[in-house]
Amino acid sequence: MLEAAGLPIGAGGRIQVDQFQRVAGHPNIYAVGDSALLLDKTTGRPVPPTADIALRSGETAALALTAALQGRTPERVLRPITRNVISVGRRNGAADLLGVKLKGRLALIIKDLIEWEYRQSITWLQGYSVATVV
Repeated sequence: MLEAAGLPIGAGGRIQVDQFQRVAGHPNIYAVGDSALLLDKTTGRPVPPTADIALRSGETAALALTAALQGRTPERVLRPITRNVISVGRRNGAADLLGVKLKGRLALIIKDLIEWEYRQSITWLQGYSVATVV
């Protein structure tokens, strides 16, 4: 579907974007979330399409678009940080944070903190309908 739109597609069928979420070769088009292909600068590999990355890519695009509309050069770029965490039962977890592997209660606490951070980032949406946000 994205290919039919004439956008540059990369690994996993995602749209190739620059560090400001602008579509490669189309500086006035932005792609965010699961549809955007972000590459880890260290490894050159695609960053997994997680909710955390999607939220931060949206923020990066919004700041870049605001700068463009104000005639400024975008400054803030998304630096993907891979934070893979899962719960394993009620009292344990497993995590891989920047290559540091953790397990047990500490990993579960970190997972809970990441979820809390996410919930805090969307609290402004409370009370809004989709029509109000759009």
